[in-house]
Amino acid sequence: MILRSVTVMASLTMTAPPPIALLAPGVTWTRNDFGKAPSAPWTVTVRPAFGSRATAEAHLRNLKARGLNGVMREVRTPAALDMAPRRLGYSVRVGHFRTAAKAKALAQKLSKPTKNARALNSAPEPLAADGSPTSGPWRIHILRADPGRVRITTGRSTARPETVRAMSKGALAGVNGGFFLIGSAIPGDPVGALIENGTLLSSDKGRRSALLLQGLDASVTELYARLKIRPPGEKARGTGLNALPGKNSVVAFTHEYGAALPRVPSREVLIDRDTQTVQSTWTRDRTRRGSTVPTGKILLQGTGTGAAWLAAHTPRGRTLSIYAKVTDRRTGLPVPMLPGTYAVGGNVTLVRNGRVELNAGSSSVAARPGPFYAMVMRRGPRTMAGIDAQGRILLVTVDGRSPHSAGMTLPEGAALMRRLGATDAVNLDGGGSTTMVVRGHVVNEPSDQHERKVGSAVLVTRDQAPSQRAVRMSTRPPSDLSGVPSSR
Repeated sequence: MILRSVTVMASLTMTAPPPIALLAPGVTWTRNDFGKAPSAPWTVTVRPAFGSRATAEAHLRNLKARGLNGVMREVRTPAALDMAPRRLGYSVRVGHFRTAAKAKALAQKLSKPTKNARALNSAPEPLAADGSPTSGPWRIHILRADPGRVRITTGRSTARPETVRAMSKGALAGVNGGFFLIGSAIPGDPVGALIENGTLLSSDKGRRSALLLQGLDASVTELYARLKIRPPGEKARGTGLNALPGKNSVVAFTHEYGAALPRVPSREVLIDRDTQTVQSTWTRDRTRRGSTVPTGKILLQGTGTGAAWLAAHTPRGRTLSIYAKVTDRRTGLPVPMLPGTYAVGGNVTLVRNGRVELNAGSSSVAARPGPFYAMVMRRGPRTMAGIDAQGRILLVTVDGRSPHSAGMTLPEGAALMRRLGATDAVNLDGGGSTTMVVRGHVVNEPSDQHERKVGSAVLVTRDQAPSQRAVRMSTRPPSDLSGVPSSR
């Protein structure tokens, strides 16, 4: 049997309006359960998730030799994306089971060869996980807040992840924020732009969509956010910020990094934040523990050709011009680094000007079918942020990988945000990171069965920010360190 994979929810029709909790003036929290689970919600999927038609047909013959009837599905990209629909490959699954244990038993049986069939690599998973049509169920949590109450934070350090519950102490509520590195030398390193109260903490070249807050204004856009270093009379050089250096790079580390610098062969330069003057410089090999950043200082770390550049341009006593360059790529205007400015990077725009509009084709995984399928087309837990027609912020979580909630694909998440009234929306980190905390309690059910430590959080605070409108500023690099990270 051959089916075509189409990413569609059976319906977004919800039941009777759910109760709405008023957390504070201008802040509400809602939980909504809708949809219905199939009677046999588990299946076994042959790994990898998809491949060539010839490979899928070979899997079908293997299953038939075992007395089993498998189903082959054509996996195609959804039409809602900013790219021409294309075939990714073919997937194979077998069976419908009432319990995960029964599906697991079949997967274990398939892993062993028989007289007529080779061993098959397979895994039990919810029937709805692959994005095929389903009746649900779904569980969503919705925070709706005036923008003056919303803040973005990395917690105590950009290099050390924390739980949303820890980061939201003292706040009314919060959700996990943007993507971050897992299993790297800097496990909490944010991926994409991150601005906290007018301080740039993580850079981005503008390929990722982001939620941008400027006083009482909010928008979904793409941000070019880089730290620049300009020696006297020379061209400026862009640097990474609080991130793992590449082979030939210069990265600036600030006090907010909160950990020792990566242990790599490098040249390091200590700069006073206020005067922008080079105070000292040294080289480091792999055996020496990295330096920590003192309060009020910036440490530059150069590797390869980046180390050579620092040696040539940052002698002791030289005064540099170091500044944050943040540009809204949709308007072409600079983003002023003022108190009350916050930003967190997601990965894909979901809604734009009131229409479902996914820019997944320009994402970093668009050219890689496996990661693209996992990120866009499979159902999973989702965290999304949006802005409604009244300018209020929507923070939405969808549980997934669970009997009580199937999760959503990105097109389904976009449809949900539009249904909830978002005129603009962005996808934030999801999967095991998806968490919502209300008054100190985790109210959703994280798919890891425990609260994961994450790189950032979007918080709804108890206090309302004063009215503040962003003002346009000159594109000329500032002579001081406006927008450059300083100690909190």
